[in-house]
Amino acid sequence: MNDKSKQTTEKLYGVFYTPYEIVDFLSNWATEDFQRIEVLEPSAGDGRFVEYIVSKNKDASITAVEIDSVECEKIRKINNTKVINDDFYNFYESVKDKGIQYDVVIGNPPYIRYQFLSEEQRDYQSDILKRNGMKANKLINSWVAFTVAGIEMCKSGGKFAFVLPTDLLQVSYAKELRKFIFKKLETVTIISFDSIVFEGIQQDVVLIFGVKRNLEEKGNLIRNIHLKDMSQLTKDISLIPFENYEFDYSDKWRKFLLNKDFLEFYEGSFLHNTNSINDFANIEVGITTGNNKVFVVDELTINNYKLDEYKVPLIGRSLDATGLFYTKDDIENNSRKGRKVWLLDFNNKELKEGAHQYIRDVVNRNEHQGYKLGLRHKWFEIPSIWIPEAFLLRRMGKFPKIVKNAVEATSTDTFHRVKFKNNVDFNKFLVLFYSSACLLTFELEGRVFGGGALEILPGDLKNIRLPVLADDGGINFEKVSQELDIKLRQKEDISELVKWVDELIQPYSKFNSTEFKQIYNTWENLRKKRTE
Repeated sequence: MNDKSKQTTEKLYGVFYTPYEIVDFLSNWATEDFQRIEVLEPSAGDGRFVEYIVSKNKDASITAVEIDSVECEKIRKINNTKVINDDFYNFYESVKDKGIQYDVVIGNPPYIRYQFLSEEQRDYQSDILKRNGMKANKLINSWVAFTVAGIEMCKSGGKFAFVLPTDLLQVSYAKELRKFIFKKLETVTIISFDSIVFEGIQQDVVLIFGVKRNLEEKGNLIRNIHLKDMSQLTKDISLIPFENYEFDYSDKWRKFLLNKDFLEFYEGSFLHNTNSINDFANIEVGITTGNNKVFVVDELTINNYKLDEYKVPLIGRSLDATGLFYTKDDIENNSRKGRKVWLLDFNNKELKEGAHQYIRDVVNRNEHQGYKLGLRHKWFEIPSIWIPEAFLLRRMGKFPKIVKNAVEATSTDTFHRVKFKNNVDFNKFLVLFYSSACLLTFELEGRVFGGGALEILPGDLKNIRLPVLADDGGINFEKVSQELDIKLRQKEDISELVKWVDELIQPYSKFNSTEFKQIYNTWENLRKKRTE
């Protein structure tokens, strides 16, 4: 539980002021086609958007909403500005049914996590989404509702321009917002940066701006622009043409972090010269025990209750497997460290006194209760226990991880369970997995969470790709996989490890050396931005 009293002002109110380079660029774009203009800045901060627009357009009439009274006093000194010292949600509620709209809606909405919002604010967020044909959701960041409301309050033919976190491109809770943006804006420009543009925070941002469509107009034009840093925000950007992008609304937009040339390569030659991971294996979620505290145990618990006949080897955490193979030695080493390396399987078995005593003790501690346990005929019998051939880490840090099962183990839902299809050379599969081509697809298709964690779910796996080899070139993949296991256990730098795999397979792949280098560099750039 997050304690508000221990949080910074920045976290509670989303106060991160926009760099002046971005303010100047977006303000120039938003106001260049208007004489008299009505502007809404829904989270005005210290008024830098407001001040710049007024300095360039003396006929501009600006409504600036800001919750901080101290900042409001600064903004009141700016001409032609109506300052509203209030929560934007209250302002929205007061005008939403009055037909009030603006020529320009511009700004940098607050980045406030839902746990720091009041219940009333969460209700307002949910109402904004429902009003605009989206699913009610109180568990979203504040910038999502601000964006939806901002587009709603923009006139047809008007301009919308927001600074948004790169979460927009990837997180699942923003999927409906991505669809909404293309539904409401006839042109969309997406600008991303190689470097972090906000000093003092680790959140990457993108600039999203476009023209609000008229109801009768159809079609989507996108301009995807990737810049090194803010110094490249110049008027020349207006000369870059729009293009029709064909992609499913449900897809993540993380691909738009790529430059246009590489994106074309990725959606063309790259996909043609790779195969889906699903072509080689069936991959399902790991076991949902209902209560790992009860069913995932250490060697001491096994011995105390005499539960040897009910134990199944388990890989429960990423730390349990340091190499490419999960072996008997790994189980023994982890057990000596006191880790929980056993799963209790009581399914359809005669329960002896030790098992009965263990179950009674669990009940006495009230650890047998819970929604999932309550659905079972016998709460202590776990469904869907089966032994996979390999494990794929569900949520990863520096890089994705696959582990060959060499000890008849199973896994909790920390890992997905992998069963190879007939005639698949699993050693070759394991090596190709650690190519930059495969790892790049994880960076593009996975979901990124706070702290840089990357999550891959079964529904995403169809887009995880392995490079096609024209022939094996006499590569001994069994030997290479053993070498790879050693490198992983020795904690060799992942960049060097992947480079080693790339150099090994590139001559036999369908990518030339220049293309493989581009793939590697793109993967490395995305990985570093996510983790560092």
